[in-house]
Amino acid sequence: MKRLIFPLLALFVINLLGSCDQKPQTPKPVSVIFDTDMAPDYDDVGALAMLHAMADNGETRILATLSSNMYVNAVPGIELNNIYVNRG
Repeated sequence: MKRLIFPLLALFVINLLGSCDQKPQTPKPVSVIFDTDMAPDYDDVGALAMLHAMADNGETRILATLSSNMYVNAVPGIELNNIYVNRG
C-alpha cells in the first residue's frame, strides 16, 4: 500500500498540472428561427429581448423572426425591437 501512494500522488499532480493549461472550449452559437404570436400581450417582447441578448453574447444566431398571427401591429413591433438593438 505504501508503495502505491507516491506513484498515485505523482499521477494526480501531473494530471492536475496538465489540465491547468487547457482553455475552455466556447460552444458554437445555436441558430434560431423565432416564431412569435406577438399581440396585445407582450410576453414575446421579453422573449425577443432575451434572444437578442443571447445573440449579443454569441450564444445564438438569429436567422429569422416570424409572426404567426394576423395582428396588425405584430410585424411593426418585431421590426421596432430589431431596430432598437441594431439588427435588421
